[in-house]
Amino acid sequence: MTKVLVLDDEPGRHKLFAQIFRDAEITQAWNQFEAECALSPRCVDVFDVATLDHDLGMNAGDGLAVARFIVAMPGERRPRQVLVHSSNPVGAKVMLETLKRAGINAMRIDSLALVQDARWQSKK
Repeated sequence: MTKVLVLDDEPGRHKLFAQIFRDAEITQAWNQFEAECALSPRCVDVFDVATLDHDLGMNAGDGLAVARFIVAMPGERRPRQVLVHSSNPVGAKVMLETLKRAGINAMRIDSLALVQDARWQSKK
């Protein structure tokens, strides 16, 4: 089963990714600490996909710190793909550059387009 880590501070985005990855095992992280804990070697899971938001709210850290954490991980522990879905264009760009420089398969996705697509799909 595909294992997905979703990092976001908004419940709506967690629901959206649960719909998108409906056949996957999803781990929710609401802040930097929870994401780093889920990614750490103490956890038995190695994620196939990690979705990262940049801006996580007051005192919750940020997605860039999590991207740097992923870069520092041993290669076999890293997620196979990282999806950056931040609405902060500067933060998303820095996250992508950080991940790609380390050779990590990363891409930016437009979460607003995903929301619109999910709404369209639900009307079918």
